[in-house]
Amino acid sequence: MGIVTEDMTAIGAELQILLIEPSDDTRSLLELALSARGHAVTTGIAAADALQALASNSYALVVVNAELPDMPTPELCRRVRAIPSGRGATIIVLSDHCEAGGRTAALEAGANECLSWPGDALLLRTHIESAERAARAPRFERVIDTLSDIVLDGEALIVLARDGMVQDVDASVEEWLACKPGELIGVSAFTLFHLDDAPELLSLSTQATSTDGPTGAITARLRMGGESWRRLRLRAVSKLDDPHVRGIVLLASLVANDTVHAVRAALRDATTGLPNSALYMDRLDHALQLAHRRGESVVAMVIDVENGADLDGLYGNGALEQAARQIGERLLRCLRVGDTVGRLRAEEFGTIIEGFTRADEPLAVARRIVADLSEPFVLAGQAVELTPCVGIALAWGGHSNAEEVLRQARLAHRNAATAAQADGHVALVELGEMPAAAEEPRYPQLVEQPEAEPQTPMDDSLWFSPLMDRIGALEREIGRLNERREAARSAVAG
Repeated sequence: MGIVTEDMTAIGAELQILLIEPSDDTRSLLELALSARGHAVTTGIAAADALQALASNSYALVVVNAELPDMPTPELCRRVRAIPSGRGATIIVLSDHCEAGGRTAALEAGANECLSWPGDALLLRTHIESAERAARAPRFERVIDTLSDIVLDGEALIVLARDGMVQDVDASVEEWLACKPGELIGVSAFTLFHLDDAPELLSLSTQATSTDGPTGAITARLRMGGESWRRLRLRAVSKLDDPHVRGIVLLASLVANDTVHAVRAALRDATTGLPNSALYMDRLDHALQLAHRRGESVVAMVIDVENGADLDGLYGNGALEQAARQIGERLLRCLRVGDTVGRLRAEEFGTIIEGFTRADEPLAVARRIVADLSEPFVLAGQAVELTPCVGIALAWGGHSNAEEVLRQARLAHRNAATAAQADGHVALVELGEMPAAAEEPRYPQLVEQPEAEPQTPMDDSLWFSPLMDRIGALEREIGRLNERREAARSAVAG
């Protein structure tokens, strides 16, 4: 079986996904679930299928089985990363049981995550939702391009169809409402706001269709859940005739006395949007407390590039901020959904990663970070190579002092920067003792189970419901065919 590709330009396809799975049942189930979410899925059964697909297309997500018939999966991961179209893809390896050694090999080869299947179905969905959020950014850029003649004063966008349903929405609005990516799509705009504000919203939309440019502003209350509301300033502009939009665009911003957005901005780096040092330390402290309670591990990494502070002097004002944006994007690409990347200082970044069971696992991630950051950066229109350096503090469950963990990570970083390490510019220090259970796989319940024990069930809402719907439709179709056959037999007999 070769690759099977759905229409890559299908309207409504959120993501281009490459699925390499030898098992017919698992491949069909995953393809059905992903297609039901509106994605274009290319399927195959072997590494050769993956390489053939990547030779002509780019994919946001590559899901591959840990055991392929023609090539070790870590080798496939390395080859995917070597292909230009595969460097930016999120690679997820699925395994019947996620053993520590196999997971390390996959991470070191370039995979973003190694998940147990079907035990980690919910975590796989989280990765898909994160990729969906990232995929919507280019589409919103096209919407913003159509508004080039309008001054956007930090406003978020809500695109409404003719019937008032939410057609697309800025990620900022989802953050205000604590919604999952795409959760608001198809929801009536009038259910998002206070009922008393509905007449003004209707009037605003009507006014937009008869006005060139944006309307005047109104204030409306956005529903936060229960009796909680957030006041927004809204303008509207009609783009019903624009083929890239075909809707009414609401320009939304928090009113001046709403402090929630201001608090969030105070905890984020203005250039990269990443957590700043205050938020990073809060997350590190929280992660350490959970690890202390559960007897698990937390990894803090300190990352920078050599001579980062001199970039402005070498390449002009703003070069350091350009590099910071690119470094932040690459770090997010290297890590898993749920891991933290923060900007601690102008040229210093930090990560927080939980759940490692062996010391070689964070080293594998650090090597991938070094490899990714060693690729040329674009600064002031020039391709510039920078030398990355990573210090790692691996804190086992007994350590719960965030300041000490970060201090040790910085000491490891200093050692890595001043000595030629066998792993490159990477150094690791361990805090505490590794629990005996840490040698075991992350999901021991999926390893060496008695045959009578059922595997961990998958989330019905994601995987089984679409399949059962398809089965039900097939059963109904078979019933109709049987009725026609009986009718034909009766007619012949008569």
